Amino acid sequence: MNRWIGSFGVVLLCSVAVHADVTVTTTTTIEGGLAALMGGSTPKSVMHIRGMQARADMDAMGRAVATLVDLNKKEVTLLRSEDKTAQVITTVNPQKPGTPPATLPQVNGSFAPTGRSQTIDGLKCDEYAFTMTIAVNEMTSGQQMPPQAADMLKDLQMFMKGSMWMAKTAPGAAEYLAFQKAAIEANLATILAGGMPGAPSNGVDSVMKKLTGTEGIPYLTEVNMTLEGAGPAADMMKQMGAMKITSKVTSISTDPIAADMFVVPPDYKVIK
Repeated sequence: MNRWIGSFGVVLLCSVAVHADVTVTTTTTIEGGLAALMGGSTPKSVMHIRGMQARADMDAMGRAVATLVDLNKKEVTLLRSEDKTAQVITTVNPQKPGTPPATLPQVNGSFAPTGRSQTIDGLKCDEYAFTMTIAVNEMTSGQQMPPQAADMLKDLQMFMKGSMWMAKTAPGAAEYLAFQKAAIEANLATILAGGMPGAPSNGVDSVMKKLTGTEGIPYLTEVNMTLEGAGPAADMMKQMGAMKITSKVTSISTDPIAADMFVVPPDYKVIK
């Protein structure tokens, strides 16, 4: 599940001077056969950016997840409220060189402007079209499962095709873009997408760098996702139908953000 969420986390990932704080709230709706797996929930995410620090809060399926990012320290901290732990991940190589790092599934994708524009909530937005292809068996690599189940998934491919409408004149757009670019330069793209330090590139960083060629905030993102392949698993997925994911910004604020939003709560246990 973490890797699945991380794949969409590509929308979040950018070094210009930052002069203000910005908070972006986004609501996501999911349609189609696979939407039943989400229990009809509408995930909500809030991205707080303050200079080279950020906090992302996501609420989905009754579970709240918080992530702290410090680009100066080049580290990401995952806050788990259920056991009050804070797992710190840095870009340095693992302390045990003999232990191979976890890898992400290989991603092939494209991202390019279409030349189209539209006005959303009073803001002019420019459209960018994108595609992504991921092998499902690589998404489950490292997970224990019966050989028969693994064999059923080996030929499945996840295809994502959609559009992203960028608001260049939105409040806090410069600050938002500055952080995304800096995240790439700090080599945190793979970690933010669910990988581990030292893991080989899986193509996500390439897609991220294409995103940094845009300007503004991704105000509306629409993604159509299908699973294709051969065998019983593919036939079952096809019967469930395609899935459409729509993420839309519902509010943007440039009000000052309290510094304690970006620190680990004192009653949490830090794990490195």
